[in-house]
Amino acid sequence: MNQQEWTALSKTTPTPEQWEVINEVYTFHPAIPDVGGKKVLADLYKVGGFGLIASMLLAARTSQGYDGLVSLAGIELEKLATEKKAVLAEFARREAELLQHKFNAQNANFVLSQSFKAETA
Repeated sequence: MNQQEWTALSKTTPTPEQWEVINEVYTFHPAIPDVGGKKVLADLYKVGGFGLIASMLLAARTSQGYDGLVSLAGIELEKLATEKKAVLAEFARREAELLQHKFNAQNANFVLSQSFKAETA
């Protein structure tokens, strides 16, 4: 929302300081919906004035802080998922290598035992 939209909806022109608060509450307060939020905030202003909007600032800032934490946690989660994938791929590679060695050893023992049976027969 821009300041002209706010002025048209609320029928008031905020000071620059008030506009910062209004915009922050509009952007981050969890009770202000993404769709129709401009009108909701303007209606709240009409009911309780700037004092009501200002009283919502702490919740807006708290919500913004948690949004940041959630974003950081998401980044960390992606890093962990990538790391897990790499570690499990290395385990799979090692296990396949061990199985290949075991198969080769069993195959060599089988060939030796067949050759021994042929020599002793």
